Formats: sequence, C-alpha cells, structure tokens
Amino acid sequence: MADWDTEVFTDISFTNFEDSAMPNMVDDIPIPTQASLQNSLSTPAERKEDCKDAFSDINKLRSDYGRKELKWDDRAYELAVDRAKDMVERNYFDHVTPEGTCAKDMKSLYGFTSLEILAENCGGMTHYSDGNPIPETSVKEAVDSWMNSRGHRFNLLYEDHKSGAIGCYKSICVFYGVHFNQHGLGAGPCTSGEEGLDFWYSARKQHDEI
Repeated sequence: MADWDTEVFTDISFTNFEDSAMPNMVDDIPIPTQASLQNSLSTPAERKEDCKDAFSDINKLRSDYGRKELKWDDRAYELAVDRAKDMVERNYFDHVTPEGTCAKDMKSLYGFTSLEILAENCGGMTHYSDGNPIPETSVKEAVDSWMNSRGHRFNLLYEDHKSGAIGCYKSICVFYGVHFNQHGLGAGPCTSGEEGLDFWYSARKQHDEI
C-alpha cells in the first residue's frame, strides 16, 4: 500500500525588514521566485478532493438513472491510487499487471473480504502537460470518458454496487465499484482491457444496462 504524503508547514519569521522591502503581493516577487512558488503549489499527483468531487458526479448520474448512490470507500480509493501509480511507474495501461494479476488478487491487502467483488474502470486524463497536472481541469474528464464507453458506463451505473471510489495518479484514474454478488460484474477471472472491449463490442444488451 502507498505511504500517503502529508503536508508539512514550517513557521517562518521575518525580522529586520523594513515594510517597504517586504513583498506584499505575488507581482512583487522576482520572476525566478514566482516560478519556484508555483512549483511548490502545483497540484499533486494524487488528487483526493478532486476524486471525491468526481465521485459525487457519479452518484448524481446514478440517481438520474434510478440507481442507489454509492458510499465512498477509502479501501477502494487506496487500491485505485496504487493501481494507477503502478501503471504510471511501470509504463503499462491495463486491468491486468505485467505479472498477470488484477484487483481480485490484491484486494485482501486493502481490507476487502473474500465476499466483496470489485469491478474496475481504468481511464486516462488529458489534463497533464510534461507530467504536470493542469489545474483548471478535473478528474471529471475521466468520468465523462467512461460514460461514453459501453462497458465502463455499465460499471459506473451497475445496480449491485454498494460502495466505491475513484483514485488517480498523474494521468491515470481508476474507479472501483464494490458489491457482494458472487456471479456479478468483476467476479470472473482476471481479464485484460482488450478482452473486455472485445466482449462489449459483441455482447447483447444486459438486462439492467443503460
């Protein structure tokens, strides 16, 4: 599991400065210092509050389509972030790791029981430039993309889900819906993204599909 970063604030006292020498607005700061300040204030690779906002959007969509809202699940969030981080750091993009494992093989490490089933969406975001997030965009972009993809939309709106979360790392986001149907979505063997796309390309409409 990931070690979560904490913000550390250092008290700085200014002494022996005349008022006229103290910069009182960003524009007064020399350009190199402004760049350093912007760097320190940049959006982190993990965007938990942004993820929670996007998760609220999913619940609104579920409500609009007559589905029950999901509870935020910190276990699902931690697993989602770690899955996204693994894909970024090892340069792959799939539901299955290079070793052939998937979420069902890892879930117990995050506190899930054998009775809980996880169904995964993976998605990329375009709001990164040179590896740095562009602040004016949001994780909601991933939700919009999933809603325009048949299999991903089915997972977001899946009737049996009870809880879930979105977690992101840099340009990759992962959604997990969590349920208890042992024959439901995500209960089968590990399948790659390509296998999933092939299934949804030819599958008949599911009984609760929107």
